[in-house]
Amino acid sequence: MRRIEICPLTGLQINNEDIVPHIENQFLFEYKNRILGGVIFTEQSYLAVENLEDYEVKSIIIGICRNHFEKYKKGFEVKYDFVKNGYKDFEYPKNFKEKSLKFMNYLYENGGDEYKSFTIRPTIDFPLAYALNGDEFTRILTKLDREYILEVKDIQYAAGGMNVYCEVLFTSNGISEIEKDKPVVPMVGLVDQDVRTGDTSIDDKINHAKKLFFKSNSNFDDKRSACETLSYVLEPLREELKHYFSNPDVNDFFRMVNDFDIRHNKEHTKDIKTEEQLEWVFYALLNTISCFVKIKNKNL
Repeated sequence: MRRIEICPLTGLQINNEDIVPHIENQFLFEYKNRILGGVIFTEQSYLAVENLEDYEVKSIIIGICRNHFEKYKKGFEVKYDFVKNGYKDFEYPKNFKEKSLKFMNYLYENGGDEYKSFTIRPTIDFPLAYALNGDEFTRILTKLDREYILEVKDIQYAAGGMNVYCEVLFTSNGISEIEKDKPVVPMVGLVDQDVRTGDTSIDDKINHAKKLFFKSNSNFDDKRSACETLSYVLEPLREELKHYFSNPDVNDFFRMVNDFDIRHNKEHTKDIKTEEQLEWVFYALLNTISCFVKIKNKNL
């Protein structure tokens, strides 16, 4: 792969000490970046990003990379198909209000609910809110400060817009505001959990199903297809499940799930006519797979 010296997303110089070697795959190029956190390119995907003229699309990809790094502490692999259309399958905020809420959720989930303070640099941290740039992110911070969602102890002004917001804290009002919108069903947390079965092909199917079910424009057929994918993942595990759950429980579970007409081609099943029914089936399948993997891994 040819030497890459400039990050095609941020325009920042890539120094040798920022490069993460990929000895097992010379066609991958990974580096760390203060804005992205970390990112992995192939030569093809690098060129695709380099040729992107729509900065708004770039800002979405930057946001996906940074939020992935914050969550998993590893670089996000930007593939060619992802650059072309795949990014659209990700849940990301579309407007100013959604971006503000996204940033509030980031702070909350990283200790803000326990009054942890943060140091925020808008020109570096703007991807946390999927903001277009530091200017939009500064307006988000101003909004949250004026609405008494956040309290900013001090702002250190610097040349070139490199301002630093010091000791940023949630207010009691801010915590109450975000908690009232938090789902009360614990299973919703399954959406953010990684399910690692040890088989990458199965993991890909699970992740595909989750993206399909929860993408912003997901329709009834998308949700049915996502349920069908998870049912195909779980079916071969039926006998293995009986090592960790009682036989009657396993049989009852499959009987309940199979009672619903997920696969279009079964007789004597209950018609699915609402998305709420599909939601029940989806969470039942995903939770069972997740629980099975966790228990299995504990027993290894």
